[in-house]
Amino acid sequence: MEESRGGGVDEKGTGAIGGGEHTYCLGMGDLEQRGAGLLCERCGYPLGGLEEGGVCPECGLAMAESLPERRAGTAWQRGPSVRSLAATAWGTVVRPRVVFRELRLRMDRASRCLLAFYLLLATVVPVGMWIGFGARFDRGMSLWYVRSTTTMGGLAADTDAFSVPRSSRAVVIGAIALPALLVTLTWIETLGVRFFGRRRGWRVTKPIAWTVCSHAAIGWAIGGVVHALSPWVVMWLRPVYDLFPPATGVRIAVELATWAPIAAIFIGMLAFESLVYAGIRACRYANEPRAD
Repeated sequence: MEESRGGGVDEKGTGAIGGGEHTYCLGMGDLEQRGAGLLCERCGYPLGGLEEGGVCPECGLAMAESLPERRAGTAWQRGPSVRSLAATAWGTVVRPRVVFRELRLRMDRASRCLLAFYLLLATVVPVGMWIGFGARFDRGMSLWYVRSTTTMGGLAADTDAFSVPRSSRAVVIGAIALPALLVTLTWIETLGVRFFGRRRGWRVTKPIAWTVCSHAAIGWAIGGVVHALSPWVVMWLRPVYDLFPPATGVRIAVELATWAPIAAIFIGMLAFESLVYAGIRACRYANEPRAD
């Protein structure tokens, strides 16, 4: 087998930890099963049996940097509050590597509440927009269509182009289906990162996968907010549409109204996936806290 540095998988499906003269071959699931073994968080080299206070013989990282105690937890994990929630959400988005390096790798009550809050936000904000859509946006867009199409015989188009639920039944179905979909996608993501983690020789356990995904779920909330704002964006651009001939302006508005809400969903998915990737990369050789 070729020697691998920092983990890998050979053609026989064996994971490799370390490199150079210190290559350790492990079965596909061994890394996850040997959760008690201390690994170097930078390269995955097994540190068990080495003197405390030393450095990793493979990459030179101080052993203290790989101890579970070094992960004090995010601001939210250390003390749930409105302020710590804002700090954790902001930090996860603007400096994810720093946040995921301090992540406490335990799916405790704080992490579960954080996941629930992000999924709730990703649901309530869009549903609120759907409920108020008929009363506000239909009138606003219709007035713009009337003004912009008077030279075309006073054609007054409605807002059927908007890709959002409008009837009471559709809103209720969406309010139930959306959180169920987000929970399912998050669960699938935890399975996926564990599977690919084993393939790459990383130690991505169930608690690590869920804790990373609970913090990365801010991506779902971002998508929900962008989705809710998309009709306003389409309406705010009315002065731009007026720069074009009436028929062209209407066509541009219809296209934006059709695709902006859908694009917002993919923005949220992209944000979630990107944050999960950053989190798993930062925690791929992380050491979980010892059982109390």
